[in-house]
Amino acid sequence: MKQATLLLLLLLLLAQASALETFDPRSTSYMEAQYSEFGNITIMPNNDVLPYLKLNLFSFPRETEALRVYDLETAPNSALIEKDGEPAYLFEWKNLQKGTYKYELNAFVKSSQFFPKVNKKVEFPFAVPDEIKQYTVPTKKTESDDLEIKETANKIAAGETDAYRLAFKLADWVHGQVTYDIAYWQDVYSAKEVLESKRGVCDEYSNLFIALARSVGLPARYVVGSVYTNLPDVNDFQYHAWAEVWLPDVGWIPFDPTFAEYGWVDPTHITVRNSQIVEPTSITYQWQKGDVSASSLDSEIKIISKEQDLPQYVNSEIWLQEEKVAFGSYNILWMQLENAQDFYIHTAAWLAKAPAIEGENQRDVLLAPKEKKTIGWIINVPADLDGKYFYTYVLEAEALFSKNQSAKLEANPKSTAYLSKAEAEKKITESESAERLHGTPEISVEIAYPQQAFVQTPAIFSVRIKNSGTAPDERFNVCLNSKCKNLYIGINDYVEQNFTIMENTAGAYKYRIKYGGSIEEIEILFKPKTFLMLLREFLAKILNLN
Repeated sequence: MKQATLLLLLLLLLAQASALETFDPRSTSYMEAQYSEFGNITIMPNNDVLPYLKLNLFSFPRETEALRVYDLETAPNSALIEKDGEPAYLFEWKNLQKGTYKYELNAFVKSSQFFPKVNKKVEFPFAVPDEIKQYTVPTKKTESDDLEIKETANKIAAGETDAYRLAFKLADWVHGQVTYDIAYWQDVYSAKEVLESKRGVCDEYSNLFIALARSVGLPARYVVGSVYTNLPDVNDFQYHAWAEVWLPDVGWIPFDPTFAEYGWVDPTHITVRNSQIVEPTSITYQWQKGDVSASSLDSEIKIISKEQDLPQYVNSEIWLQEEKVAFGSYNILWMQLENAQDFYIHTAAWLAKAPAIEGENQRDVLLAPKEKKTIGWIINVPADLDGKYFYTYVLEAEALFSKNQSAKLEANPKSTAYLSKAEAEKKITESESAERLHGTPEISVEIAYPQQAFVQTPAIFSVRIKNSGTAPDERFNVCLNSKCKNLYIGINDYVEQNFTIMENTAGAYKYRIKYGGSIEEIEILFKPKTFLMLLREFLAKILNLN
């Protein structure tokens, strides 16, 4: 899976020359393909035969809104069952002799670009239904309860009240911060490890994104499937991993932080499994009386037909800060992107032709229905041009789901128009500052304690804190008399702080509770222990001594 992801990443970054037919999956709207999975099992019976062997195959193309599966057949014949709460194809063999046994699954699939059309803002935070809550909790390798993961997600999410925009920001942050590293092929690393190393492949990109999303209350799950690569001498399709986020009244929306496809995926993404955890099981086996070894599950996908005419969802326009500049001047190429549709659209824009570009070329932009946004690239005209000539540069800009645009820049040795790098950066910063959000925490506190307790017996005092706001409270102070605790209460966070109290003599005791800017006084009545309690303690002490 990991090597395949690198190949697709190279596809998106490099122009490849090959005699084979190639295409950019991001510009493809529709695809038909023949899908196959296969593997083999070698058995060594303890006696002459192995009484039985069962194989449960959890990996197979799944019907989605964008993917249709036809004529699915298996060899040998298998039955679609439910195993451990998951659908699986059950292959069975009986009375097997020593040797190798093959199995395969074949289907015809029709896949279109998956672009869920979210027509209105989904308010964040939101209540998560019980059947979805499993996708908000931490798991072994997806440590969404880790403090550093929570703090990172909260900094990205601060002030955001739009759940779709929040998922976009988290995915785009992961894409920008994590470096693709083939050294991570051999294992799936935990989200905490990826946050520390900032390195990984598709599993790590997806896992960190899921952990960040869950840490602020966005339900997210792991998806395994296949994607297209066009490098020569390899299978056109290889394994890949991405993620999906659940939104109320919308459902599951795909986010691929490895390849920067946010809220949509190209049609070469073929889902074969989704899961609460990373590394979900693809195959399980059961057998009796013998040794069994199995090859890794392999796949082959052959494209039968495709279309590459994407809809023009976005209108774009470009212009220069200065159309004529002096040699060595910096300049800004601005692009306005307008969503002409009534649903959210993520588009990517980049310069296909320009003088030297300062900073990242590709810009990822999320547009709400009918929204307009302006982005800018800082470019630099060379200073060592021949002063005898005028120079004209043709700049070309491209954007997904939009028509390509061009503009002309003249470098003139006699021009007095000069823009410094600092001035260009200031203009870019000013244009982006309006989008920066901060938000505020919204803290509610519930106190739970026993009104009566027994002397010399610990009693638990609980302070339960909920943050329903759009920013973390990084140092929420809770005190029981002189015992104090500073807590990090993140967005959509629920934290319970317990204090243990115990008194040695009977009577009514008063306690002072301080949290935030509030103070409460409570009273607990400590009663003498009953004869039965004292007898139990005495017997327990005697038994422990013996």
